[in-house]
Amino acid sequence: MASSYALLMKQNFGDLEAAAASWRKLGEGSGDAQSRHRGQVSGALRRSGWAGDDANAAYGKLERAEEQLGIVNAEAMAIAVTIDTVHQRMSAAQQELRAAVSEAEGNNYRVDDDGWVTGPQLDPVERHDPDAQEINRQQNARLGEFRQRIEEAVRKAEQASADGAASLGQLNGDVVNADSAKAQAEVANDVAGMRSSLGLASVVPNHDNPADNAKWWNSLTQAQQREYLALYPAEVGNRNGIPSHVRDVANRAQLEQQLDLARNDTSEDGRKRLGALQKLRDRLESEDRDPKGPEVLLLGLDPKDDGQAIVAFGNPDTAKNTAVYIPGTTAELDGIGGDLNRMKDLQAASDQYGKPGDTATIMWLGYDAPDSVVKDAPFDNYAEDGAPKLDRYVDSLGVTHDGGPRHTSVIGHSYGSVVVGEAAKNGNGLAADEIIVAGSPGMHVQHAKDLNIDPKHVWAAEADGDPVPNLGVLKHGRGGWFDFPNTPTSDDFGANRITTDGNHGHSEYWNNNGKPHSALGNQAAIITGNYDKVGLEN
Repeated sequence: MASSYALLMKQNFGDLEAAAASWRKLGEGSGDAQSRHRGQVSGALRRSGWAGDDANAAYGKLERAEEQLGIVNAEAMAIAVTIDTVHQRMSAAQQELRAAVSEAEGNNYRVDDDGWVTGPQLDPVERHDPDAQEINRQQNARLGEFRQRIEEAVRKAEQASADGAASLGQLNGDVVNADSAKAQAEVANDVAGMRSSLGLASVVPNHDNPADNAKWWNSLTQAQQREYLALYPAEVGNRNGIPSHVRDVANRAQLEQQLDLARNDTSEDGRKRLGALQKLRDRLESEDRDPKGPEVLLLGLDPKDDGQAIVAFGNPDTAKNTAVYIPGTTAELDGIGGDLNRMKDLQAASDQYGKPGDTATIMWLGYDAPDSVVKDAPFDNYAEDGAPKLDRYVDSLGVTHDGGPRHTSVIGHSYGSVVVGEAAKNGNGLAADEIIVAGSPGMHVQHAKDLNIDPKHVWAAEADGDPVPNLGVLKHGRGGWFDFPNTPTSDDFGANRITTDGNHGHSEYWNNNGKPHSALGNQAAIITGNYDKVGLEN
């Protein structure tokens, strides 16, 4: 303990502060360069429409450069966090040590150069004095306390140093030159190892209330926000209440890491996950290349099991109108292309009622949807599990909005409408101005008024030839066991039944057939508040 005690007593942490600042500057610089490169170089080229073999080869090189910048960003930030953490812990240990030594010496104890404490000594006369003997017993008790405090402070400093060394040992700078197919996976593993070595496994809070997440995020300095983005993309990207642009950056970084992890997983689940993630990445890149399309944001990603994702066409933080679409049975990450098409078409149809950017549409696959119409869809547990998640997400739209005019709609298709009903009927309901359902088997309520919203703002579509409402009503059309089963398009339910001109069956509610009173045209009018343009069934 001798050398550790002497070092800790005199330690100046200025070098650690300077080192952390330098690594953080490198991380921030590489992160900024990556963002500029994506926006002004590769992004600009994609939006220009450049295509072909030469373009694909160039894009591959550009993506590799961006990947390397991202790796430097994450690894440098991880080193900065490690040094900062060691600094904080050793500085705290030093304060404890100096306080113990100061208190001991102030009470006439002696602390030698090795950190060993000895107590005041009795002279020969005092050894026979009962009062002096009692004082001596008390002093001996405190002697043990001072020794323990000094030993504990030194132990904490040694542990901080050892943890820091272990953490730095997890960070492999060679990933910059590593095989591209493994580099992002190694970064994720490096950061996970760093977090484990330092005991930082749960550093990003996850509050049920999106406002609390927003308060936490806004309490961070810009440097801290960059740090969290670089090191914890999955946690930041999936936190309700954090701005949409931030979540998009985080989730795209997470997507790259998850792709590499899946590439190195040779199991059947790994191959399926890789296929689903690659489809999502390809779709995002395709949308990014469209110079006339809306901004596309990846607002949530969870590749586990069937996989989940949240994708926005337009920015809900700045849009005047926002629609959240919840898909139904069989929805999973591997097959969300059709659901994305629906929201892209709805966003485009809504542009006729305002300026580009006025409306954002969101494909919300933030719950585990039933896998099978027969085996799973009749059961309530999927809706009961998904409803509070939907409720929190819709709440978050108000938290992250810029404060201008805001009109929010929630759209449920098929079993997605059951999730909407379950969320709306409980507590204060959904923080939405409109509820729209299409092909609904029921909403777990008897009447529209039970959805905690004015029934005038509940809208339902049922196309000719759609079997789901009749098949599902007995299971999902009741609010209670003794209620008569109702679907939202039943006269007794009390919703506005919208026309579905040109739509047939269960899957055509978002077909762009050019008819103003198709289900798509009516939804566009509703989500933008143009009620006089909505076609209603007689």
